[in-house]
Amino acid sequence: DNLTLARNEIYARHGFIFKTEAFRDYFNKKSWYSENPNFKGSDGELNDVETYNINIISKYENKKKSKKVYITINALISLRTTNFIFN
Repeated sequence: DNLTLARNEIYARHGFIFKTEAFRDYFNKKSWYSENPNFKGSDGELNDVETYNINIISKYENKKKSKKVYITINALISLRTTNFIFN
């Protein structure tokens, strides 16, 4: 699911080590991904924008699970942007 990948990409950008094989395989293929055993994924390790984005993505994930809600591109555009560093 794209929302789940979007949410987990925020953690992956910090080097979160995924336990789920599907996420490990997906992010290990990204040139920018590098595992960081020091990053545990707690809220205190994320900046305000990342926390905001995770919360709003989670909100839509939960809505999608409880009833079929189709997310429009406008909803995704409303996410605040994060300054990502690409290799």
